[in-house]
Amino acid sequence: MLEPSKTMDQVFLFISPIPKPFHHVGVHAWFVTNRAGAELSRWEVWQHRYCCPSSWGHVHKNLLPIEMGMHCSPFHFHEGKRWKGEIIGMTEGPMATKMIRYIYRYAPHYPFSHWYMIWPGPNSNTFIQWILNSFPTSGLTLPKAAKGARFSYLIF
Repeated sequence: MLEPSKTMDQVFLFISPIPKPFHHVGVHAWFVTNRAGAELSRWEVWQHRYCCPSSWGHVHKNLLPIEMGMHCSPFHFHEGKRWKGEIIGMTEGPMATKMIRYIYRYAPHYPFSHWYMIWPGPNSNTFIQWILNSFPTSGLTLPKAAKGARFSYLIF
């Protein structure tokens, strides 16, 4: 359960299973940032572009409620049940402050903001790993089920 601090910046790393029948092998990841109790924001890449007022291509801020996960079924998007998001990591204090500043400044300029592929990526996990790569001492890591986290590309 999310317990935001009122006195300290925090970054939470959430995951949710992807829709059935692939829910055992893949996850969708997102960050929730807490600016010392003043503002909670959800940051993620979604398969559709420009879905909310704070979107930069596939990058979205506050597209969904903080803890809402993916749909359980790929066939019932409008009325179907959803997985609940799970916190798999958290950092707070100065490291969280640096990460929040980075996310707010650079997420809108994510290099794959206009490109999305479920497999092999770039996808939601590629975005999260792109941020984590700048903070190797944060203690936050994606699980092996985060397909696309290790997406790489060649620039010619």
